[in-house]
Amino acid sequence: MKKISLVLIFLALILSQGAALDINDPSDNLYRDLEYWQELGFYRHLPEVRPYSAQLILSLLERVMIKDHSVQRQLALSYYEQINRGLRLDGELELTSGAGREGIAETTGSANFMIRGMIDEKVSVWGEVSANGIVEQEEVDYYMYDPSVPYGDRSESNVVDDISEVGGVALLQASTGMFSYGTENLYANIGVSRSSFGPYWGDSVVISSEASSQGHMELTWRKDHFSYTMLLLELVGTDYYGEGSFSEKYMALHSYNWAPFDWLDVGFFESVVWGERLEPLYLMPFTYFFYNQGMAGFDDNSLMGLKYRILTENRVEFNGILYVDDIGFNELIEADFDTKIKIAFETGASWTPARSWLDKINLDYTAVFPYMYTHGLQSDYEDGYEAGDTDGDGDVDYDDLYDMNCTNYSHNGENLGVTLSPNSDRISLSTRWRATPKTQFIFRSNWIRHGNASSENVDGDYDTTDGSLWDNGFSLSGWPDFASEFEFLTQDVLEKVLQFGVDMETSVALPFHVREDQVALDVGMGYTFERIWNSGRNSSNGYSPEEGDDELNHYFYLNTKLAY
Repeated sequence: MKKISLVLIFLALILSQGAALDINDPSDNLYRDLEYWQELGFYRHLPEVRPYSAQLILSLLERVMIKDHSVQRQLALSYYEQINRGLRLDGELELTSGAGREGIAETTGSANFMIRGMIDEKVSVWGEVSANGIVEQEEVDYYMYDPSVPYGDRSESNVVDDISEVGGVALLQASTGMFSYGTENLYANIGVSRSSFGPYWGDSVVISSEASSQGHMELTWRKDHFSYTMLLLELVGTDYYGEGSFSEKYMALHSYNWAPFDWLDVGFFESVVWGERLEPLYLMPFTYFFYNQGMAGFDDNSLMGLKYRILTENRVEFNGILYVDDIGFNELIEADFDTKIKIAFETGASWTPARSWLDKINLDYTAVFPYMYTHGLQSDYEDGYEAGDTDGDGDVDYDDLYDMNCTNYSHNGENLGVTLSPNSDRISLSTRWRATPKTQFIFRSNWIRHGNASSENVDGDYDTTDGSLWDNGFSLSGWPDFASEFEFLTQDVLEKVLQFGVDMETSVALPFHVREDQVALDVGMGYTFERIWNSGRNSSNGYSPEEGDDELNHYFYLNTKLAY
């Protein structure tokens, strides 16, 4: 073990100038460092929508490169040299092996080809095409479920659900790309990529960086103390059970951020999810979506929220974001709290020491109230029931529910927001340590709870009463029973998850060159311990917790990537 540790430390000390980099991926190490530098106070008031344009990223890196911090200057310079270059073709070979639940192992190999660079100072292109081969021990849905990923996480694979199999190997494709035009203060991004939103740069309650790629069209305007973003995402729809694949589903978002002081950011944002038409009312800047929804007939799903960020002088940061779908306002002002409260929120604090091996300590709490993110037209349930139960025996064929649900908060059969199911909460504690500019260790822990809110307050026996993203709390009569029952984690049986994990990532310069570029070897490895009580993953009714169905899981992964 000591020999292995010495080898890792030796490799870590050889710093690369050409590690793999993807500015279109909000979970890339680049964005971790951009967030870290903001917390150190190197710059302030960044836009809430990511990925950023290359023009903005270069401007931020220039600010880091003039700071009196040699380690961070070196790291920023390596990013800068990779981005601030003419258009070119690059390549990567990647191999990832993992094992997890029930000992199921998975190995993925991919060849990635990129065209990227600055065409001129206002125009950049960053695109990638990947060919992937996946080998697993047993037949599973390669796209929607990855048994080598811990509870509450999503696969890093970003592939299209179009599988060909050759000799037991699933062959899949993936592609992202972004065209950016403008300056650091006014730019447009158009392409296909993963996105994220809010003061939490990872698994956000609004748009999670772990969600699969979307069509991404964005306009961002920045001033010293104000920023505005208009975003349009094209999503992949499913039916009311999370099955199928439908086009013409969209999400639009407006974000207004104000920074009255260097230490304070506050913001208001709103969004709307709709489909089966491209609605011009939602493409107009500086308008109010809830009002626009009324003009469009009130069949769409509008949400709104608030966020804040407070940074103290000793680099303790407080963040919070509140996302509201629906609230029984009249009942709340009468102090009746047993009403519908469909919200999600995240709040927490972090500390970023200066000039230390310890980069960051972070503690946050996330809550998703019952039926948040779920949505459907009441008429779909009523019409399906009345039309399907032709003989009155209760045997219902919900024809309407096999059409696209264009208003729930899903994309590609998963939540576009946080990975938690409705009626869940999570406490997370993590620390990040940096041995060298390109070697980091992450220690993390999670405590997660989830309950099926429909197990006690929905009168019905149809497929969507499992407490999942596809269960919107409507009874067979078409009435939302949850409107008079607020039961956040009050159920007799709750699924509870305890996790501990550690990750190591490093980048090593190899003594080889392709053209003028040095080849880099990126290595990542990690382990997660997981204990689940009353697991819902094996239940016959979706993800509804099952008393006594406990699990003990160990997850391992090793990722290697050759890049130039």
